[in-house]
Amino acid sequence: MTTVGKSDRKIRLAFIAPYPKMSAAITNVAEHMNINVEYVYASLEQGIVEARKIESRIDAICSRGGTGTLIKDNVEVPVVLIPTTPFDIIKSLWSLKEPSEDIAVFTYESKMYGIQDIAQHFNISIHEFIYLNYDDIYRNVEKAKQQGISILIGGHVAADLANKMGMTGIECVAGQESIRRSLSVSE
Repeated sequence: MTTVGKSDRKIRLAFIAPYPKMSAAITNVAEHMNINVEYVYASLEQGIVEARKIESRIDAICSRGGTGTLIKDNVEVPVVLIPTTPFDIIKSLWSLKEPSEDIAVFTYESKMYGIQDIAQHFNISIHEFIYLNYDDIYRNVEKAKQQGISILIGGHVAADLANKMGMTGIECVAGQESIRRSLSVSE
């Protein structure tokens, strides 16, 4: 049986992220779809630079958070965004051996719907910090630390910075279902 409108040619997708942690999940999902993935590791503004270098040889770019939004605004090829979901936050909380009463959650551009429901379920206080660029991340990590918050959940840049400042930084990684749904859009 053939599907009308589908090509036998594999989609050439670049996955741009600040860290390789999600590569395995992307590879696992892409293997079951008609997608070849090229991996590029860069974050925020550097992601734009890398995307421009490769956009002539790919069909689409996949990314997430601030890096994905910045790329989308600065290249001609389609950009598929992988969202960070409340379930991703829950998985990050489960990874903690002893959750603190106060946890910082870093999200790009806007607050995450349902985050306070999660806080209530786990009986913790979640302090949301919004960022648009690296300077916002740096300022907000410092602010969270000054407020006595010791655990931060966010993207690679925020989690890494938190760890360097003596906090516990937890990378919030997208789940396979979010990745699968996002990649199915690119097919």
